[in-house]
Amino acid sequence: MDNYILMNDMIQAHQERMMHLKRYYPFFRLMDTGFAQYRDGRYGKLDMSYIVLAVLRFFIEYNHFQDKPVRYGDYREFMAGVLIRDFDVNPDDADEDGIIQYIFDKMCNEGRPFAFDYFDPASHQTKTLRVRLIESELKEQQVLYRISADGVAFYLDTKEVREESNISIAQLLLEKMIKARNFKGGLEVIGRINMEVGRLLQERREIQVLLNRHVKEGLEALEQYHSRLLQWFEEEQRLFVSNMALSAQAVQKMEASHVTGEAADEVYRLDTALKNAMKKHGELMNAYVQMQKAGDEALERAKRTRFKSSVDFMDIGRRMIEADHPELLVHMVMPLLAPKIGKTFAMTKLDDLLLYKPEETAAGEPVRKEKEQMYVYEDELAEERMKDNFGYLLKVLLDQLKKKGSVTLDYMNYLYSVKFPDQILRNGDYYAFVVHLSQKDYYDLDRIRQHPDTFLEDTMAQFMKEYGDDYAGLKFRLIYLPDETIEILEQFEMSNIRFERAEE
Repeated sequence: MDNYILMNDMIQAHQERMMHLKRYYPFFRLMDTGFAQYRDGRYGKLDMSYIVLAVLRFFIEYNHFQDKPVRYGDYREFMAGVLIRDFDVNPDDADEDGIIQYIFDKMCNEGRPFAFDYFDPASHQTKTLRVRLIESELKEQQVLYRISADGVAFYLDTKEVREESNISIAQLLLEKMIKARNFKGGLEVIGRINMEVGRLLQERREIQVLLNRHVKEGLEALEQYHSRLLQWFEEEQRLFVSNMALSAQAVQKMEASHVTGEAADEVYRLDTALKNAMKKHGELMNAYVQMQKAGDEALERAKRTRFKSSVDFMDIGRRMIEADHPELLVHMVMPLLAPKIGKTFAMTKLDDLLLYKPEETAAGEPVRKEKEQMYVYEDELAEERMKDNFGYLLKVLLDQLKKKGSVTLDYMNYLYSVKFPDQILRNGDYYAFVVHLSQKDYYDLDRIRQHPDTFLEDTMAQFMKEYGDDYAGLKFRLIYLPDETIEILEQFEMSNIRFERAEE
């Protein structure tokens, strides 16, 4: 039975746990992104974790409390206030839209879901989970945004505070299971109780180690531990006594009815497991009392040994390894390397100086120059490939706008199929190009050349450096035609778009 529960927790429940964990993945991806690479680190002091949670709270206010979607203008106004109020950042007009758009693009992941792979032991396959924080839809020629269900669940999880005893909650559930004669389920609940008791015992041991090393921090942790446990000990003990009485009644009733077989074994296992859980809980209470005494002794010992006449370097090194702070070595080594103020010179060394003959030729150590290895990651290769493909697709579109002034996406599909016959409509980069292009409804190539905002505009800026004279002054807008659909390869459809050259 124990082995079955262990394997079930490891294998069958793994996918469910990963489904729960996926909502946290975008937050830590965004934390790694930061602002160090944007505008040469000009906005490096911005804290991405606070900004992400603030934006999610803003979306919850609009979408759930006020029951209305968010437009980009609403978000822009909110974020401008956050930058000024919380970070004292007042970007100039040229940079304001850039940093606000950068934050929004990162949270939307450039329109793609955040995806990560995990191994499913039940099916022996690697699976991919995808999650979005913000979802969008096109309605009445406007892009509207809403926070996703995973985004709401993640935000609520960050404020989850446990104020009640998990042991007491589990015992109430155990009481219901015993009364319902679900003894097998009761065994699983007792397993949870033992896990919680084990966690509290482990926490007690960690506090004990902290008391021996850092008395002040250890006493603070002990006080928090005391405030959490003391108020629940009496209630937990009362519930143990109540459940023991129910278990004893179940055993007596079974013996009186001469029940045998698997049902009898489950009752006996439940009664034995409950007694062991009660014993472990008693050990936790005794350990808690002993730790209170250890706290008093540590405080008294710290008062007596406040100033030490010697230093235990082995203990200091062990503490630095456990704390994972090698930079603390500086404070230990620097005093040893400090210059000695009083200096002396032995007179016997004069003969050595007079008799010393330096070598006429000193062989120098050859210096070998090693080439620095350059590493190219998969995402960098993908970006370079997309930029090249976007450049080819963009040139065809701009040539048509210069020539005709107006062209539809339906016609561009036909033209791309003719100019790039290698199954262009099966190439994912083409659809990525259309998605990136649809992020805005107006493009000014001269302005983009100076101030690119998005990944596509950065590609346009590089394109203009090479072909700038041919397309100088070109502006165009996108007009979405949701009523017109384009059938692609007889497999799926997409809405039509008309590209028009603009004069202003």
